[in-house]
Amino acid sequence: MKNNVLSAFVVFFAVVACLLIIDDISHGMSASKTDSSEISNEIEQSNTETLATLDLETED
Repeated sequence: MKNNVLSAFVVFFAVVACLLIIDDISHGMSASKTDSSEISNEIEQSNTETLATLDLETED
């Protein structure tokens, strides 16, 4: 009985590991298909959204 439970855990974790590997591989393939202009537009947009201007006045 103990061997059956341990074998079930090993098979379960092996299946989960295989699914994670397949997910990583498929995610890498879809990321390589994106156009580089889309990436540059996203970077440019995120840079402009995070910029802030400060108006500092000093007393003389």
